[in-house]
Amino acid sequence: MKTLILLLLQSLLSPTHQDSSSFFMGEQFVTSFLEVLPAGTYHTQFDLVLHSLSCCTLVHITVKGTSFYQNYTLQQGEMMNVTLPSSAMLAGSDISPSGIVLISANDSICVISEVWATSGYDYSYLYPVELLDLQYYVITPDSALPGNSQFAILSLNTETSVTVTLQGGPVTFAGLSLSSGSSMTLKLPAFQAAQFQMYGGDLTGSFIQADKPIVVLSGHQIYQRYPRYNYGYIYEQLLPVSSWDKSYLVPPPSVPLRKDDIIYVIAGQSTSVKVYNKSGVVASKSLGQGEVLMQPISTSALYIDSDHDVMVVMICSGSDNYGGTFLKPFMSIVMPTSMFQSSQLVHAPSGLTTLVQVLSVSGQTPGVTMDGLLFPSNATWDDTTFKPWKYSWVQVTVSMGSHYIQQLSKKEVWAMSYSFSGNITVTDTTAGNTSDFFNFYGPNVACFCEVSLSMSSTPPVTTTVTPTVIPTYTIPTSRRCQGDTGDIYLVMMSLAWWDALRYCRHYYTDLFSVPNNHTQRMVASALDNINGQTAGLWIGLRRHRIWGHLYWTDREPTGYMNWGEEEPDDPWTNMCTAIAPNKNFTWNDQCCDLKLNFICY
Repeated sequence: MKTLILLLLQSLLSPTHQDSSSFFMGEQFVTSFLEVLPAGTYHTQFDLVLHSLSCCTLVHITVKGTSFYQNYTLQQGEMMNVTLPSSAMLAGSDISPSGIVLISANDSICVISEVWATSGYDYSYLYPVELLDLQYYVITPDSALPGNSQFAILSLNTETSVTVTLQGGPVTFAGLSLSSGSSMTLKLPAFQAAQFQMYGGDLTGSFIQADKPIVVLSGHQIYQRYPRYNYGYIYEQLLPVSSWDKSYLVPPPSVPLRKDDIIYVIAGQSTSVKVYNKSGVVASKSLGQGEVLMQPISTSALYIDSDHDVMVVMICSGSDNYGGTFLKPFMSIVMPTSMFQSSQLVHAPSGLTTLVQVLSVSGQTPGVTMDGLLFPSNATWDDTTFKPWKYSWVQVTVSMGSHYIQQLSKKEVWAMSYSFSGNITVTDTTAGNTSDFFNFYGPNVACFCEVSLSMSSTPPVTTTVTPTVIPTYTIPTSRRCQGDTGDIYLVMMSLAWWDALRYCRHYYTDLFSVPNNHTQRMVASALDNINGQTAGLWIGLRRHRIWGHLYWTDREPTGYMNWGEEEPDDPWTNMCTAIAPNKNFTWNDQCCDLKLNFICY
């Protein structure tokens, strides 16, 4: 079972030896893989599953410290599986100068990391670097079969100072013995990792504080609760404290449950937590900093409520008696309801049978689609289990590949999946497409775009945009700071946001970004004498389709905003941003299909 979150990729291109952070504009993801079982009779494979959310998305992957370097181009709805070298695995309780995987893209993507091992299968959705932060708490479940509980800290593109306060122990790290409650501070150079391991123990509650955003991975090398049953390698990318919240929903699993199938609720400060099912409170506990409530997973839906922000993680001990199939142990982040968006993406791995549970707002379920198709009539939504919390849910079987779930009425939707090995006789309704591609709006959706010859081995698609007939105004202005002058271009042609972005990137650099008040004043001054521009002009600020965060297409920071009054007023529907000359150059959210003039630089 996994929560939804995602990433992407596509066709192999000729390597170009350029720095990815400067060459690619858009999103970045950073990951690695915790240590798995020792080599020998065990087979391990590390994969990335990439999903493109727009036409002609350029993606670049490197594994730091190795020669692995690949470029890809993906179309909207395209999925690609990329097998990484074993050097992407971190080894030992130490600092690793290699093995960091950097994924860069010029448009919105979703990415999943997978580990296929003789001892099991697990995967984790990766978070864009925009969602990373400075503080994390660790969950590493204790195993009945001795092995390493472990977590790793990954730096981004600059040296990072990290302080680790350990819970559990002793841990030997870089030759030093650390006891429970001890702290250590270390300097991580750019794109390096520090992995902490404890043999036969539990590191849950360990606290990590950094001076710059970091990635934190957590899991167990060989997790097992029942020696006569399954064991497996489990891991997950953890949510930073800044993404925690107070409300969580856990649908009833469709597998036989054991007492060691647990929901972990961890607090970052003194917190009162209550767990409900539809009959009332089933658990209540006051937690201190780094303390955990461990609640057995129930056959009925659970609702978790707290007075301060918490993180919720599901640990499943596996099952081997579900229709003669095998569910390996897994670890999965449960997303807070505040992070539900109007669309989600789920992945069904090759060779396994996958069941998907979809949650949506009660009364709005007729507007839920999968791969552009309405759910079949025999897909019965349960309107009673989550009734007190105004959510409904349904379970369906999906084919191998990726599937795009969308709430057409722009209400929240969320999904989680279970994947089984073996021959399973499925009685659940089948939904979605039957291909390896997901689709936003149904079959035969056209994707018109260009691919630069320098980025692809195939000829570019002919564009419908002809620059020679498009009037533009060249407006001298200070682009970023005093003394740094440049031109911006007001393109007097009405295009949808995505077409405007592609136009700017082909003929100029990008859609204009406004990362600070100085740039806002400069663009307002530059445009002040342009007559007739009252309807709004596209700029490069967009909301991610899956994660919901705002980002500039040229990767400028998003700390500064200049929204107009009561804006953004409809973030579920209006994912793109325009600047309004008739409203003192404030910003407003707009439907991306709206055709407006736009600003390039």
